[in-house]
Amino acid sequence: MPRKHNFDKQPHLKKEVAKMYAEGKTIAEIEQELKIKFPNAQASRTSIHRFIQRVKPLLELKQAGLLSDEDFDLMTQSQNIALLTNGLLMELFAEWQEKGEIEEKKIDKLLSLINASANLSRSTAYVEKTKTQLIQHTEKMFEKITKVLIEVVEDKQLREKIINRLQDEL
Repeated sequence: MPRKHNFDKQPHLKKEVAKMYAEGKTIAEIEQELKIKFPNAQASRTSIHRFIQRVKPLLELKQAGLLSDEDFDLMTQSQNIALLTNGLLMELFAEWQEKGEIEEKKIDKLLSLINASANLSRSTAYVEKTKTQLIQHTEKMFEKITKVLIEVVEDKQLREKIINRLQDEL
């Protein structure tokens, strides 16, 4: 089974790396800051790069405002469980190939991980579906508000000012 990485052992490092990456810092800068803030972290440039590549799509969604910190954590947990499941599955295949049998405890653990992964994936999909529905609802409400403003407010400058302010708020 793959060795548990430093980022998995110390979740606060994940948030720190994600935050620094979102600020536009390079991998070298992230590595230096981690060494200063967390001297025992032992995060190499390679490990930082691998972590960023693994969660880059999530970080981009978070930057776009389509993903909150809670959702980000849920998705990274789902990814971590999927990685653990794959590692355990590879270990079971190797054991089967060597011995011709597999320990029942390991099969139970694999099934448990698969179940947890499926539950997290379902939760993540539900969160995404809800977000999409909220965005669509907000857009429809904004369209209705704009129509009413166009009908009611005669002063074009004031109307544009209100619409722009609403766009910023929504």
